[in-house]
Amino acid sequence: MARMYRVLVAKTEGGLYVAAGDAWTILASTIREFVQLETNDDHSLGNIGAVRVPGAGHVALAYQDID
Repeated sequence: MARMYRVLVAKTEGGLYVAAGDAWTILASTIREFVQLETNDDHSLGNIGAVRVPGAGHVALAYQDID
């Protein structure tokens, strides 16, 4: 079985659970507060875009098991 991952971003920790809904399981050990958030990549995956959040919030990884 494989896993698909998603990065969740919300203003509050509770908002992460709203974003996850019933479909995603949050990895609790990855929940973090931030004062600003930006993504960076090595460009090997093509043009994947970026996330920039200029204010404070929370971020976490979530997963779904897929066949």
